[in-house]
This record gives sequence, structure tokens and C-alpha cells, in this order.
Amino acid sequence: MSDRKGVTLVWPVAANTGGVELIARETLEHFSGRRPTTFVGTSMTPPVEGVRHVRVEPKLGNVRRPVAFRRDSQRALQELDPGDAVISMGANCAPGGVRWVHSVHGAFLRVPGRLQVGPMQVSARWRHALPRHQVLLALERNYFQRHPPRMVLATSEREREDLVELYDVDPDAVHVIGNGYNPALFNNQHRVRVRDEVRGRLGIPDGRLCVLFAANELHRKGFATLLAALARLRRDDVRVDVVGKADPAPLVAAAEARGWVPQVYWHGSSPRIADFYAAGDLLVLPTYYEPFGLVLVEALATGLPVVTTRLAGASPYVTPECGRLIERPDDDEELATVLDGCLEASVLARMSRVAPAAVRELEWSAVFNRVEDLVLRD
Repeated sequence: MSDRKGVTLVWPVAANTGGVELIARETLEHFSGRRPTTFVGTSMTPPVEGVRHVRVEPKLGNVRRPVAFRRDSQRALQELDPGDAVISMGANCAPGGVRWVHSVHGAFLRVPGRLQVGPMQVSARWRHALPRHQVLLALERNYFQRHPPRMVLATSEREREDLVELYDVDPDAVHVIGNGYNPALFNNQHRVRVRDEVRGRLGIPDGRLCVLFAANELHRKGFATLLAALARLRRDDVRVDVVGKADPAPLVAAAEARGWVPQVYWHGSSPRIADFYAAGDLLVLPTYYEPFGLVLVEALATGLPVVTTRLAGASPYVTPECGRLIERPDDDEELATVLDGCLEASVLARMSRVAPAAVRELEWSAVFNRVEDLVLRD
């Protein structure tokens, strides 16, 4: 493109730790070498060369922080070039002309059944009543209904349908673009090269199978279901490695009170998630709500087989050749049956060989070229 129209991205954190934070950082990397690029957010780790960082640091507590970030980021935008294309990445952000949507909170709250929250199981009705969910739902309504977007980028058809149904978003304004991955970081060659070294560093002995659970949200991603499924199998040769910001200890303790649990190791958030994909034998995310699921794509790109639910937006890429899909995120019996058929060395090796080919079309270069064409459209 010949013009030098600027791009401003709004989201609290841009980092290499996965999820929307990683997508934000990859987006900044893409645009920074092509046109003036500004990041309105709290932190950018590590900094992206050539990106102007306008810091927004709300001081309020956890429940009110999204409201404060929305307010402060909106003030920050008023001081920037009004000609920039503004991409907002969540309802906690100032509503730019382009909304890149990675989750619809209203749709998540409609998920039926009970979710594990700490030591308790909370029904859908009571989830609505929790203050944090009330705040996020109010922000989301305002984000789409009081400030109609010029354009929406959705990660899956399901997400598009949710936006139209819940918030009357113009279906013609919604463009579906799956999230991508960086093939320089996520590839089978890296897995082969570092696997033994990383497994040694993590203390995974020969003959032990590593089930990887990579997520910043334990309840929504079905961690309790995974523990219950493995308790049914009672396999001492299987351990669970958790990568993400949420400490699984409360859920592990609740599972222990009911009986046997596998060994669980928590590693916190990590900018080297590719190393964990390399060390793992199977990524398992029995998610209740997943508009897309970036980790699913990254894992497959490295050759790590995947087990998830049909509710994940990226589930079409999890074919029987490279993984398995379950129907219900709360059905630990179904998950146990699926895992029992997967957790054999020959099956895992066969799925690992074909996994990278399943997601080749989602390399970031292809995804961002389409994003740029849409975002900068007059």
C-alpha cells in the first residue's frame, strides 16, 4: 500500500505470553515496519521497535479496572491523530472504528450448566450475578450498541452469530478472520530440536506423558473436567503441566478432596510457550467457551496433538488425524474415553507428524495481509 495512514491499537497488554496479549504484540510487529503505529495500553513487553507507546495505567481494583481502562484509553485517543485507523481489541477498550473481537462475554454467560469457581460450582444464573461479570456485560453492551462499529473482525462464524444475535451488530460489517501463528516460533523443527532438553529441565522422566493445559482462565477452559477425566483413568504415567497466569492450586485441592488426582505442575505465564509445546505429548483444553483458540493452532503448528471441544472456534482444524474433539465440556467420562485412546506413544506420534499441515494456511503473514486490507479500507 502506498499511503502512510497510521494505525492505533488499544488493549491493556502486548506481550509474548499468549492469548490476546500475544495477538496484540504480533499486530504491532506487523504494522510497525509498514506505517506509523501507536499502542494505547498499560504494558508492552518487550517493547516493539518503532511503536509509540501511550501508557494507560488505571489504579482501580480488579472489578472496576476494565471501566477505568475504557475511560483512560478514551482520553488518550483524544490526544492522538484523528486520522489513524483505531483497532480496539475488547469491550474494556475505547471503542475504535474497528473492533477486533476475540471473545463475546454475553455469549460466555449463556453457557449452560455449572462451572467450577474455586472450591464451588456456580450455575449460569449465579454467574450473571457476580459483580465482575455484571461490569463486563455492561461494558460490552455499551461497546456495541451505544457505539456501533464501522467494522468488526471476528475470529469464527460462531462469534459473528453471537454479535448479531446479542447486540444487533450489522452482519455486513463483520468479517471472519481466524487467528494465526508465527511459523518462525511454532514449527516442528523447534519441537524436535529442544524437546529432550526442555523435558529434562522440567523434570519429565522417560516414559512419562505430559498433558499440557495452556490457558489464563482455568474455569472457562475446563481444567476441572480434565482433572476429573484423569482421575477416572488413574494413570501414574501421566502428569499435567499448566502454563498460564491462574494458579490451579484451589481446583487441585478441590479435586483432591474428592479422590485421586494426577501430578500437576504450574509454571505461570511464559514468553517461551513454544518450549512447552515441544515438551508436551498432548494439549488438552475441554473449553466451555472458545471463540477461536490461538493455543490450539500454535500447538498443532509445532506438532503437538490437541484434544478440545467442538465449541472451540478453531475446532475445524482439529481433525481426527491430528487430534480429537469432545461434545460436552463438562463430560469427564467422555473426555476420559477420548484420552484413553490418545495417550499411547504410537497414536501420539502418528498425530504429531500430520499436525503442522492442518494449520499452514493460518500463518500470521497471510492473516495480517487480510487484516490490513480491511482495516485501511476507506
